[in-house]
Amino acid sequence: MLAHWAALVGDRESGREQACGRLAEELATRDLRLGGVRQEAVFEDGAHVGYDAIDLASGTRMALARQSSTPRLCKWAFDSDVFEQARRSATEGEPDVVAFDVASLEASGEGHWPAITDALAAGRLVLLVLRPRVLGRVAMRLPDPVCGIELPTSESAIDEFVQEVAAQAHALRKAEPSRP
Repeated sequence: MLAHWAALVGDRESGREQACGRLAEELATRDLRLGGVRQEAVFEDGAHVGYDAIDLASGTRMALARQSSTPRLCKWAFDSDVFEQARRSATEGEPDVVAFDVASLEASGEGHWPAITDALAAGRLVLLVLRPRVLGRVAMRLPDPVCGIELPTSESAIDEFVQEVAAQAHALRKAEPSRP
């Protein structure tokens, strides 16, 4: 099966969170299910101390990364159990769209990358939310995306992207006879 993915590209404060929120709302109006995880920075006393993963289907928050004195690719130590939970979220429960934040770890084939490839192999539409600096490395590992957008952009362009992702997810669902 072809790998179907969409790219939402933007730096911090570019509107990625708002665009993802609009997409989640649109999917819900079309009775499409959202899976995967989003990552949220964790701060203590104003200091950035890590990242939590939030399961998009259940809302469950999990401690994904905390600062490490022995980093591998970055200054964070990651919980491999959280990556496995995210993989299960992406492939179990029949989500129509699976979303993942993608950074250097995934661009190197680690982190959420196994969950992303499993979701693609399962015929899900995968939304990759990424920064411009990792787009090239990720795109080289996958076929062309079905659609994409780079933020910041106009509200109408975001609306068009949201509509296209929802339409692609709906078409994939209809193409699979075993899915409702």
